[in-house]
Amino acid sequence: MGILIPILIILGLLIAIAAAIILTSRARQGQRVPLSFRVILLSYFYLMSLISLVVLASGLVPLFNAGLSTVLGKEFSYGRLPFLPRLI
Repeated sequence: MGILIPILIILGLLIAIAAAIILTSRARQGQRVPLSFRVILLSYFYLMSLISLVVLASGLVPLFNAGLSTVLGKEFSYGRLPFLPRLI
C-alpha cells in the first residue's frame, strides 16, 4: 500500500498531461474537440470505478492475510519463516 499511492499519483499526472497535450494539439489544428457532457460524465465514472477497485483491493488484501494467518499460523501474517531443521 505504501508504494501504491505515489504510483497512482504519478499515473494520474501523466494521464492529465497527455490529455492536455492531445486537446491542445487538436485545437491548434482546427479540429473539433469532442468534450461534451456525456464524455466528461463517462470519464468521471471510469475514474471512480478505477479508484473503487483500488480501494477494494487494498481492503481485501489484509482480510485475506488475516484469514490465511488463522490457517497457516502467525508466522505467515508477520512474515517470519518457521524454523526448519536441516536434514543430515
